[in-house]
Amino acid sequence: MTRAQWQVTRLVASASSATATAVSMLWLREQGELGRSLVALFGLVACVTFVVWFVRRRRGAA
Repeated sequence: MTRAQWQVTRLVASASSATATAVSMLWLREQGELGRSLVALFGLVACVTFVVWFVRRRRGAA
């Protein structure tokens, strides 16, 4: 598999994962208080994961 094919594959996988996550979040939000709490928890985990990834990336580039 060439580099370009690999990048396209990763992009498609990321897009489908993001779509599935968004649909799941919308469904959970409609499930009442517990669903909204889970959406908030997932959002917090996503933010922390992004910050950790970003910091590691910046330290690796320095």
